[in-house]
Amino acid sequence: MPGMTSASVPQGDPRRWLILGVVSFAVFMAVMDISIVNISLPSITRDLDTDFATATWVLNAYNLTFAVLLVTAGRMADLQGRRRWLAAGILLFGLASLACALSPSIAALIGFRIVQAAGAAVMLPVALAIVVLAFPPWERGTAIGVWGAVAAGGAAAGPPLGGIITDLLSWHWIFAINVPVCLAAAVLALRLVPESKDPTATGAVDWAGILTLSGSLFALNLALVRGEAWGWGSARIVLLFVAAAALFAAFLGSELRVREPIIDLRLFQSPAFARANSAIFLLGIGLLGSTYGLAVLLQTAWAYSPLKASFTILPFSLCAFLAGPIAGRLSDRIGVRVIAAPALAVFGASVLGLATLGDDPAPGRVVVLAALAGLGVGGSFPVLVGGAMATVTGPRAGVASGVVNVVRQVGFVVGVAAVEAIVQSAAGVRLDAGAFAPGFVVCGLCGLGAAAIALFVPRPVHAPPDPA
Repeated sequence: MPGMTSASVPQGDPRRWLILGVVSFAVFMAVMDISIVNISLPSITRDLDTDFATATWVLNAYNLTFAVLLVTAGRMADLQGRRRWLAAGILLFGLASLACALSPSIAALIGFRIVQAAGAAVMLPVALAIVVLAFPPWERGTAIGVWGAVAAGGAAAGPPLGGIITDLLSWHWIFAINVPVCLAAAVLALRLVPESKDPTATGAVDWAGILTLSGSLFALNLALVRGEAWGWGSARIVLLFVAAAALFAAFLGSELRVREPIIDLRLFQSPAFARANSAIFLLGIGLLGSTYGLAVLLQTAWAYSPLKASFTILPFSLCAFLAGPIAGRLSDRIGVRVIAAPALAVFGASVLGLATLGDDPAPGRVVVLAALAGLGVGGSFPVLVGGAMATVTGPRAGVASGVVNVVRQVGFVVGVAAVEAIVQSAAGVRLDAGAFAPGFVVCGLCGLGAAAIALFVPRPVHAPPDPA
């Protein structure tokens, strides 16, 4: 409603579940398009006459842009109105999706993916802030569980949906299908979502943070993706790693000085927020790294068609969807660590199992491992998000949700780049299942590391006071 500040929707108002449904559409599209190109990359490479390393920037450009704009977009929405920015982000995402579908070259596709990511960067933090404000505390865990399940399920659903669409139609349609959904979601957002603002927000933009974080991630990605081709010990690769480290140090220094940083480091004074985000970062590496690696493995070493690869990965998506709301509801009652730590352990062990499959695995074994990994993701991600957000007061929900999303997104960026680098290094000998095994080991260990951290996420008692 116009003029509404950051107050919650009344506790008995049934609109909160409709609101959750609308923002879930937006979240699903934004996150799905992180990974929907995974299975389509070989087709894009052929049709646009490019090499696979260049084609991976269709994925990397989206992830990088998404990561560095999340908090700034969330802050502007806090200032000017979350409903307005949610609808604008959805429409921008839809228009960019249409442009991606019509792209005549790899350069055009990468450019339009950057614009698409800008729309997604508006949608995701705004959606989570709207959910947090719309639900009373005793229902918030369930609501965030649904939100988290949609987010995790969107990332997991991207590869199978992309494969089915690419096989039955063409890769152009993985983007074109977003257009009617975006139009419908934008209309519903304007009709159903109440307007809300943060009266303490300012219009300051942390340009130093944006430039240093994006520069650091770009240098790291380029070094990992091109390390095998240019030589890991070459001057160019060494300089890129040095630049990535230096820019990241500059980013941290900048965040401590500016009034409105991309990542408010003061939020990490809460042990629950800091540890939950650490686990989310490692889960992000393991989740997108493993799904990307599995999608490419199925179509290269195992010579699956896009359609067959899609159905092989599908149990991952379904189990992630099913586990999220249940885990969120349980976490309201028994806490974060009891749910998230075992789920992350299941995810990590399942991904480690992918490293043992060899060149001629039984299809049933792949499906079982994918299903278990999906249960682990769905059972942990929304619980960790809920644990982090439970420490934050209402007016800071937009900034905190942006931080949570940035942390996860940076994990996605690192995960894809790391697996790509590992595969390229091993593929110099032979592109078989063994080339992918080290990547799955890294992703599995990240899952187990996240499980260890989740054991120490405390049950939040109250949110920290706003900093002066």
